[in-house]
Formats: sequence, structure tokens, C-alpha cells
Amino acid sequence: MPLWLAVVVPSLFILFHSGGPGANGKSLSSLSFRSELRAGANGIIGALGSTGAAIGLLVFPLFRENYGLEKTFLILSIVPLVASIICFVIKWDPTRTTTNPDNEAGAPQFKDDAVLPVLDPAIGKASR
Repeated sequence: MPLWLAVVVPSLFILFHSGGPGANGKSLSSLSFRSELRAGANGIIGALGSTGAAIGLLVFPLFRENYGLEKTFLILSIVPLVASIICFVIKWDPTRTTTNPDNEAGAPQFKDDAVLPVLDPAIGKASR
């Protein structure tokens, strides 16, 4: 591998990861769940990410031994490619929704909810 490529490829990886999912992964999972589910759901999201990392550490040496380094990178690049395609097709953005997950029809209501302000995410103001 040429020296310039050995410098450019990791640099681009770090740049795109920091500008994309790296900086926003936990923010998006926090916006995805209602308040009473948020802490547990963020824990599950973190556990899934850690499980993926552990599986990658296990699978990478096995694939490298069986297929060689170049084919291993091609095979393992399919997973993020499929995930990217799914994300581009879904185009889900929780910040542009008009429905606050805490105010959904199926959201559990607690006895103190009557005094809490209701946030309208479309205008960003609270009303009572």
C-alpha cells in the first residue's frame, strides 16, 4: 500500500466517523425513546454496539486466516454498506417530527403529568 494511501484512508475514516455517526449516535438514541424508556433503551443501544465490537474482534482474525486480508476487508465492509443503504432509504429524523414521543397516544400517563408542561417540538415552546 502506498504511503499516501495509508495516511489518507484512516484520516478520511476518522473525519467521516466524527462528523456522522460517532458524534451523533447517543443523541439519536436519546431522541428515539419516551422519557420513561430512555435510560434503559440507551443502555440496550450501548450494549448492542459493544456486542458488535466484540463480534468484530472475534470474526476478523478468523476471516483473515481463511480469506486473506483484502477479501476480509471487502466482506466486513458489506455490513456498514447495508446499514448505510437502510438509513438512506428510511430517512428517519427524530428532530423534524411533529409528534413528541412523550405525548403519544400510547404513552403511559403518570399522576403528576397534569401539572407538567407539554412541549410542542414543532415550535419549541411549552404550554400548560
